[in-house]
Amino acid sequence: MRLIFLIFFCVFISSLQAQDEPEKFVLIGNMPVHKGCAKIKSKLEKQKCTEEKLTEYEKKNTVYPSGAETAKYNGYVDVEFVIGEDGSIIKDMTKVLAGFSGEDSDLFNQEAIRVVNSLPTLIPAFTDDQFHRVKFTRSVYFNRK
Repeated sequence: MRLIFLIFFCVFISSLQAQDEPEKFVLIGNMPVHKGCAKIKSKLEKQKCTEEKLTEYEKKNTVYPSGAETAKYNGYVDVEFVIGEDGSIIKDMTKVLAGFSGEDSDLFNQEAIRVVNSLPTLIPAFTDDQFHRVKFTRSVYFNRK
């Protein structure tokens, strides 16, 4: 949990411009927040709440892939994604950074991307009343029960 929390805060905190422009990095004053955490005053507690809500969402919505019944994978698939200026996931920018290898691994990668792309819309990141895109990495957990 702590690792996921650190990843959520530290990895790829950046502002993205259009595809044809070079990436511009800015320090984000207010990171994306889950709507259920908006009334919390402390930034740290707000981010902790957001992480808990997103992890809870992933646990409820991640399905061990059908067609992979013979696979015995337990572990994480790391997914990079971008939260847009409106707080939604920009689906065509989502990709797997690290996952399982071997038979049926694509099924796990596809499921991890599906789950991340279906995350609820967040309150977007902003600095000085300007909204920003931000890039994150999340680890989607699979457990063969």
